[in-house]
Amino acid sequence: AIEMDNIKNKNTKRTYRHALLYLQKFGGFGSMESISVKDIQRFNQFMINCGLAASSRKLYHDKIKAVLERAVKNEMINGNPYSKFTFDKCKSRDVNYLTEDELAQIINHEWSGATKRCVDLFLFQCFTGLSYADTQSLSKDMVVSDGDKLYIERKRVKTGVYYRITMLPVAKKIWLEY
Repeated sequence: AIEMDNIKNKNTKRTYRHALLYLQKFGGFGSMESISVKDIQRFNQFMINCGLAASSRKLYHDKIKAVLERAVKNEMINGNPYSKFTFDKCKSRDVNYLTEDELAQIINHEWSGATKRCVDLFLFQCFTGLSYADTQSLSKDMVVSDGDKLYIERKRVKTGVYYRITMLPVAKKIWLEY
């Protein structure tokens, strides 16, 4: 069983829940001892048929693999069938960046209500370079001022690496608004 209480990051918990949800929709694997590479391949095909992108499928496979690795470590099963499963590498997609004109259109458009908050969050991320997880966990004590400049100082949620970011005018305006 997955000990969800030991998982601190809410996004990691959510990913485990989603992996479990798809595994349940698939009908499960039966017992851990009976899982074969063919079962994993059938599960992968099931997720393809559900329309999941390769990156999502890989993420769910990684979570199930981790559970099975823990079962091996705890001597609940003899081997991890994922050691024989190869996942096709995700094809990288071309990234379409917003142009300065497109960003200006977003900034200058009159947004309201919940849409305005979503757009502000998006723009704040654009002008700070912060990930969604880092933006969501940002608090006032992580923002320091030096004269008229604001800086974000903290460690990345995912990696624990320290960083200091100067807030650009658009990000500063959004920060001060909320």
